[in-house]
Amino acid sequence: MKALCFYLGDQEYAMDITQVREVLDPPPITYIPHTPDFILGVINLRGSIIAIIDLRRFLDLAERPQVKGQKKIMILSVRNKTLGVLADRISQVRALDFTELDPPPTTLGQVPMELIKGVKQMGDHPLIFLDLGKILEAPQLRQLMG
Repeated sequence: MKALCFYLGDQEYAMDITQVREVLDPPPITYIPHTPDFILGVINLRGSIIAIIDLRRFLDLAERPQVKGQKKIMILSVRNKTLGVLADRISQVRALDFTELDPPPTTLGQVPMELIKGVKQMGDHPLIFLDLGKILEAPQLRQLMG
């Protein structure tokens, strides 16, 4: 299986590449009032209105200084639902074997364990493989995704 790897702050994460429709530079985002702070707004992508979330805020991770030109929006499709997710930067596409993923350690930090499929040690840092299906089922996003 291949995974798209990306950074939120200094931590590298991964997701199943089959759930990624495309990666793009952030276009103008239309702010929607009275939404949670992790919802950045919506974009019009070739006639489709797509909600954009800041995954770092959604996961309640620490803010990081902005590095101009590195942020990307990943357009994801999971269970017939489409969502845009802001990443601090994209690192690479990796071939991963699900059987090689270790369960997440309890000391992993702020990311809720139920949102993590597993962890793989990559040299000097862990690669955290996120479960997008479970992220979309989270109560905060369920209402947004319908």
